[in-house]
Amino acid sequence: MTLKEAMKRNPYDPKKGSIGAYLRYLRYNVDGWYHIKSEDLREFMKGKIKGIER
Repeated sequence: MTLKEAMKRNPYDPKKGSIGAYLRYLRYNVDGWYHIKSEDLREFMKGKIKGIER
């Protein structure tokens, strides 16, 4: 699944869970992302997901 598909099927909702849990969802569902470290993914997703400041 592509990033665009994953975010369309399951957009981030802060009422449902944390940003870390959403990033974990993306790591496990976007093709080729399983090996990416969470901190690297958080940096990459800044600006794509509202609420990621770090």
